[in-house]
Amino acid sequence: MLDLATLVEPKEHLKVIKDDPDDDKFLEASIEGNADYLVTQDKKHILPLKEFRGTKIVTPEEFLHLTPS
Repeated sequence: MLDLATLVEPKEHLKVIKDDPDDDKFLEASIEGNADYLVTQDKKHILPLKEFRGTKIVTPEEFLHLTPS
């Protein structure tokens, strides 16, 4: 997995997810990595956002069914 990954150290620290601030790190990493997708199973805090700053937020199942562009 690490062969395909891009490791990032976010420079921007967000305060978006009030109910679980620890989840903000996933949004920070997706922004720093300029990710097209953030894949998560967090139905309570992250998935309801659907998109954040241009990064689409999807479940693993949704991601597997995406058509490559």
